Amino acid sequence: MKKFYSILIGLLLLTSLQGQILRYSNYTLSTPPVEDTTNYYSVYKTIYDVMSDAPGHDTAHFQSAMVYSLDTCDFAGGSSLWDRMDFLYILATKDSTDAMLNWSNTSVYTLTNPGSISLTFTQYDGITGDFTEDYLSTGYNPSTDSLNVGNNDVTLGTYMMTNNTGGYALGVLDNGGKTLRMAPSTSANVLGSRMNDGTTWTTANASSVGLALATRRSNVEVEHYMNGTSLGTNTAVETLGLPNGDIYILCYNAIGTPTTFTDGKVSIIFAMNAITDAEATALTTIFETYMDAIGAGIP
Repeated sequence: MKKFYSILIGLLLLTSLQGQILRYSNYTLSTPPVEDTTNYYSVYKTIYDVMSDAPGHDTAHFQSAMVYSLDTCDFAGGSSLWDRMDFLYILATKDSTDAMLNWSNTSVYTLTNPGSISLTFTQYDGITGDFTEDYLSTGYNPSTDSLNVGNNDVTLGTYMMTNNTGGYALGVLDNGGKTLRMAPSTSANVLGSRMNDGTTWTTANASSVGLALATRRSNVEVEHYMNGTSLGTNTAVETLGLPNGDIYILCYNAIGTPTTFTDGKVSIIFAMNAITDAEATALTTIFETYMDAIGAGIP
């Protein structure tokens, strides 16, 4: 009976995702694979197999469904959302060591703690910044390591469980002034970003709880989203190019020095190429479904 219950949960989750996403785009979802306690979706299974303390089967099915949905979310015959990600960290998982894994490719860009600072990790919630010194390095340098991200083709995303009162969720600034960074809702009730341009752009955003997205999709178009809703667009011209330095999370890397720390609880964080409105909705649906399934989503 327990085995049957686990299978049913996984299939219901996938069916829910299909129903919600198909309303918004040309996204198509093939028949979900039949899963049991040893047979997860193949892409997720490669991640599961390298975890040091993998979650129980019910939660693993939720994670498998999330990866499956990202990997089969294919707009207009292009690459899936999954294939377009340069890094993806699911901090809302069982074990703090496994939270450091880059899910898009577990062999590269494992998060490190350069300052050897004791971080606040909460199981199935994420990592909470202290607004002072907590940070991690992705080891990912946009200028040299990009597979999908480009000067005019980049998205930063972060799912937070608590409000950020002033700092950056992730980013980098190099010694040539090139920068890529995003701060979800701050004490000023704005979402701010610098997307390969020279000026911080902000949009009104009263809460950072949930999925915040900043995307540059052309030389003169940047857009912010919060939980799938557009917060506005900007015509800031891309003049600087991709920064040469490793992206930090819980702050941003300013020429090798962590600065402007967050105090929010970060659950999911990623970088990929530019997204459309429909893709912002799909990403929100997929990640929110996972967070809700593990009991950590938006109240």
